[in-house]
Amino acid sequence: CFLDPGVHIAREVVSIPVVGLGHSSLQLAAVLGHKVGILAGLKRLVPAIERMVHDHGLDYVVNVIQETELTVAEMRTNRALAVDRVRRVVQDLVEHQHVEVVVGGCGSLGEIFAEHRATTALPLIDARVAAVKQLEMLADLYRCGYAKTSKVGLYKMDPVHVI
Repeated sequence: CFLDPGVHIAREVVSIPVVGLGHSSLQLAAVLGHKVGILAGLKRLVPAIERMVHDHGLDYVVNVIQETELTVAEMRTNRALAVDRVRRVVQDLVEHQHVEVVVGGCGSLGEIFAEHRATTALPLIDARVAAVKQLEMLADLYRCGYAKTSKVGLYKMDPVHVI
């Protein structure tokens, strides 16, 4: 899920790096362009995405969050509708919001982006791919002793108390 549920608690429990789709994809977007747009599936998800962006300190890079009004089921079963709607929303983001990078605010949007990627110079980020690639790099660094989750502050696990 793009909202990264469970990431913080997982970081408390393990010392290996833990990543989420939202944070990973937005970090990549910040490297690839100045103004970032996020495509949300439904309008009701926009406030939650805004909160996640803020919590990760990435407000400075996200220019706009735009809903597609597509459910996950529609993205998966009505491909023609989804491809057309995403194309129109992305075009609008570029023309009116001047975004330079678009992030799929739902993992299922990555499959739709794949159909557009060859026809545009605009980076279209599949959040799933961004998270996997970041995790691969962190796993390599972890094996070398460079990347482990800090247990000094926020992710310090409290001792288990037996009642």
